[in-house]
Amino acid sequence: MQRTPDEQRRRDQQRAENVEIGNGAHAFPVAEFLTPEQLHERAVFVSEGRQVAVLPDDESSGQRAVVMQLADFTETFKSSGELIERDDGNSTWRSFVEAWRNSPERKTVAATTMAIGRARVWRTDTGAPAVNLWTPMQRREPRAGAHEKVRLFLEHLAYLIPNEGERRQFLLWLAHAEQRPHELPHHGYLMFTESFGIGRNALASILSRVWAGEVAASVNLPALIDSSFNGQIAGKRLAVVDEVYVNDFGKSRYAIENRLRQLITEEYRVINPKYGRQFTEWNVLRWLLFSNHADGLPMPAHDRRFAVIANPTERHAGGADYYARLYGALADPEFIQAVGWYLATLDIAEFNPGATPTVNDAKRAVIEATTPELEKELRAVIADWPSSIAAAGDLLVACGLQPDDTRHSSYFTKSMKALGHQKIEARPRIGGVPTRLWELKGKGDLPADLAAEVARYRAAPGFRGLAGGF
Repeated sequence: MQRTPDEQRRRDQQRAENVEIGNGAHAFPVAEFLTPEQLHERAVFVSEGRQVAVLPDDESSGQRAVVMQLADFTETFKSSGELIERDDGNSTWRSFVEAWRNSPERKTVAATTMAIGRARVWRTDTGAPAVNLWTPMQRREPRAGAHEKVRLFLEHLAYLIPNEGERRQFLLWLAHAEQRPHELPHHGYLMFTESFGIGRNALASILSRVWAGEVAASVNLPALIDSSFNGQIAGKRLAVVDEVYVNDFGKSRYAIENRLRQLITEEYRVINPKYGRQFTEWNVLRWLLFSNHADGLPMPAHDRRFAVIANPTERHAGGADYYARLYGALADPEFIQAVGWYLATLDIAEFNPGATPTVNDAKRAVIEATTPELEKELRAVIADWPSSIAAAGDLLVACGLQPDDTRHSSYFTKSMKALGHQKIEARPRIGGVPTRLWELKGKGDLPADLAAEVARYRAAPGFRGLAGGF
C-alpha cells in the first residue's frame, strides 16, 4: 500500500519536526552580567583553538555548554565588570573577564568533548582533560494521571511489537538508554514490515521528544556511510533511520557491513562537522532502524549487532481515531514527561547490555533475504562436497560459474569466509597450475597430500570434470 500525496507531505513534515526537536535548541549565550564568582564557575578556557566553554547556569537543565572563540567570549561579556574610584577622583573600569583570564584559579582544559552520561570534565581518547559539553536533564515525576498517559505509549508498543518477550526487551533497551546513557549496549534494533503508515514514525516522534536534543532523527544511512562528515550524529544517544534500504549484493555490501559495525561499536568517534572544528566524543549512540523490506539491511548469519522485529502488516484496529489520538499526544508535554519518567523508573536489573540478540524468525528472514546468491549456492554445494578441501575454481564450476571469471573472485572469497571456511596458505601445482585451496569447515581433517586429495575428489562420481582455480 503506497502513501497518498497528502500522506507523504504529512510524513515529510513529521520527519522534519523530529529532526528539529531531536537536534534541540542549544542557545548561544546572550550578553549578561556575570560576577567574578559566576565567571569562575561557568567559564572554562579551552587551550585547543583558544576557546571558552560557557556552562549553563543550571546543571540539571539539559542545556549543553556552548563553545565560543575567546575574542567572541570577551566581547559578549564585556559588560561584566565594575568602575573603581581612584584617589584622584577619576574612575577605572575593572573587567571581570580580564581578571578571569589572568586568574590562577581559572578552569582550563585541553579540548572539548561530548560524553553523554559522564562528568563535566572528562578525558578524551588521548588522555587529555576535556570539558564535556553534555548536561543531564532532571526527570521530574509527572502530575497525577501519568499512568493513563503512559498507557497510550505502551499500547502502541504492544501493537508494533506483538511478541511480549521481544517487547519487554525493547522497553528495557529504551530504559537503559535513559538510565545509563553512558553504557553502550552491543546491539541496536531493526524493525521491518512491507506496510506503510502503521505508526513507527509516531514511536520515533515520541523518542525525539523524550530525548530532545539527543536524537539523530531521519538519518540517511547510505549518505552517512559514504560521507566524510558525521555531524548529524554528534552528541546523540539515539539514531533513527526511517526507511533503510542499503542492501547491495556486490562488493559494497561488505563495506556497508564493516562501516555500520564501526559506527555501532567504536568507543570514541572523531566528529567531523561540515562547518566547524573537529572534536572527539564518547560513542553512546544506539541505533533504531525501520525498513519496508526484509532485505533492507545486509545481515550476515553471524550478526551480533541487531535484534530484529517484524512489525504488523495491518494498521491498528482503532483506525483513524487511534492514530489521531496518538499523534495528538505528541503536543502534550505531560505525555512526553510521563513516558520519560516511566523509562527513568523502570527496573532494568535484568537487562544485559552485552547480550547477543536472539535469532528469532524475523532475524532469520532478514539473514536469508540478504544473503548473496553466491553464498547460498556455495553453502548448498559444500554441504554435499566429498572432501575436506576444495579448489576455488572447482567450487565456482560447481556453482555454475566460470573458474577464471575474476568478477566473482572477491565475492567468492568474502562468501567463503562468511561461511566459516579457511584459505590454505600452500598453493600446490595441480595439473601444472598453482591452485588456491580452501579448507572446508566441518568436513574433517586436512589431508597430508593436498594435490592427491584434489585428484581423488575430482574423480568421484558426480564431480568428474572439475578443474581449474585461482
